[in-house]
Amino acid sequence: MRQSGSGRSKAGRIRTALIALGLAAIGIVIEIAFLRTAWGQRLDASTFGAVVPLREMLGVWADRSRLVLPALAAALASIALIFALVRGRWRSTIAPVVLVVLTLVICTVLKDFVVVRPYFGDFGYPQNTFPSGHTAVTVAALVALYWLLPRPHLLATVPLILLGSATALFQVASYAHRLSDVIGGALLVGLLAVFFVGPIGTLRASRRWLLWTAVLATAVVGALCLMSWEASGYNPSQQWTATAGIALTAGAGVSAALAVAAERPTRQRER
Repeated sequence: MRQSGSGRSKAGRIRTALIALGLAAIGIVIEIAFLRTAWGQRLDASTFGAVVPLREMLGVWADRSRLVLPALAAALASIALIFALVRGRWRSTIAPVVLVVLTLVICTVLKDFVVVRPYFGDFGYPQNTFPSGHTAVTVAALVALYWLLPRPHLLATVPLILLGSATALFQVASYAHRLSDVIGGALLVGLLAVFFVGPIGTLRASRRWLLWTAVLATAVVGALCLMSWEASGYNPSQQWTATAGIALTAGAGVSAALAVAAERPTRQRER
């Protein structure tokens, strides 16, 4: 029996609320575990040691990529914005622009005025950098880009996820941010994007389950890599395993944000 419009709307609102609560809960758990426990701070700081082989392999680009990749994401989103305006789709530009601005403002407020990193020892450096502004704004720009596409296809999320994940990885590889920072930044975008989705998404149930299963699987595999790194006592032989864990867990956060973005009805994008 086909579900009525009101039934779909109610189910959509419940789904939207659950996604928002889930992303918020995961973000809070990460903040508590990685910032407010000695074990978490030590694991967080250990990611700097994990990326040493990557830094040695890439040379100066390990640091340059931290700025180049966000600039690339911003440029692509700007081009899509201009095309939308030229084509008279100015209403479709409101949500993407507001999302990016909100992300920047809220991330700055959280990092500079709200979140406090207790001192449990000089693990890396004591200053608070949670959540990562570079990661958050980059992911917000990628979500904006997806929303601005005239006919967005689910496959379009793949290169966006890869670009966002690479940006997050290089925030750590440049020693600018710890792992918790980049995951927190990506999850913040996903949480904010929920409020632009509305109660009814456009994805079929099979595609929705595929997306979120991929997010969960990526997060689990990444966490296992990091647990292997921690269990080895941060053995240098496990550095590439830990680097993979950083990329995968950060990628899971980016994927979650794009999974939320994919739920936004096409009609809202094309007005």
